[in-house]
Amino acid sequence: MNSADEAWLTAIAQAAVGDSQAPLELLIEYLTLLADAAIAGLQPREHELAIVRELGRRAAEQGSPAGRVVDL
Repeated sequence: MNSADEAWLTAIAQAAVGDSQAPLELLIEYLTLLADAAIAGLQPREHELAIVRELGRRAAEQGSPAGRVVDL
């Protein structure tokens, strides 16, 4: 991913997070996975699903409620 794509995803993540206090870095990682899947048009592979599970675990450890993470 190039720097323009990274800047775009960061801006989207910041707008989504707003005042929710959700961890921005986790949302950026998740959005990167979603963007890659959308561009490739493929179902997520097992290692990508494992990354999503890990991001969810880390969000929970940081105190982000699951519902809020899904809403974001």
